[in-house]
Amino acid sequence: MTTTDAVRQRLDIGGMTCAACSARVQRALERTEGVDQAAVNLMTNSAAVTYDPERTSPQQLIAVVEKTGYEASLPADEFAAARPAPDAHAHDHAAATLARKAMFSLAVFTISMLLSMVVAEAPHGGRNAADDLLMRLMHPLTAAVLAIPGVAAVSPGAWRVVLLLLTIPVVFWAGRHFYVRARSAVRHGGADMNVLIALGTGRRIVATLEFAGGNHPG
Repeated sequence: MTTTDAVRQRLDIGGMTCAACSARVQRALERTEGVDQAAVNLMTNSAAVTYDPERTSPQQLIAVVEKTGYEASLPADEFAAARPAPDAHAHDHAAATLARKAMFSLAVFTISMLLSMVVAEAPHGGRNAADDLLMRLMHPLTAAVLAIPGVAAVSPGAWRVVLLLLTIPVVFWAGRHFYVRARSAVRHGGADMNVLIALGTGRRIVATLEFAGGNHPG
């Protein structure tokens, strides 16, 4: 293939979250028959591919990316007459949704931290506050929470159940996209940051279930 025969095509890539994602997409494109060069940019969520139009096509390149578990499309300014223009508010809507999820998760984190200290301070709560430096430092805040009417009257077991209930929407609503993308990556024979997050939070889910059931380190 001569340089005059080569065609340079830009693709919009979706679903990449880390350097491992972009490297995986780039390797897949570079190994595609007819591709001379491929460069994937994580920051711009795009790929620049130089290929032989007689051996491959943009549609085939898109299929290669999709087989790796990510999304791919032609830039919005190409073939505009052949397809509807993208929703101008789609990006803003996605950003607003992520912001709501982040604020909700932060609120749940704050409440869960306070309730966890209440449980740990209770007799047989699972931690020895006298031997725990963090618990000693946080004792004034814990005492303030326990001073709220009705808080101290609730049993540690009941608070554990509340903590479990608080965890569920964070995992299955706010963090759902991590698990969806992790499943896609594993199904296509790869691993990325989503897989690491899914494994790490999955372990914490198990720990939360054990904590809610009263099974905790002595």
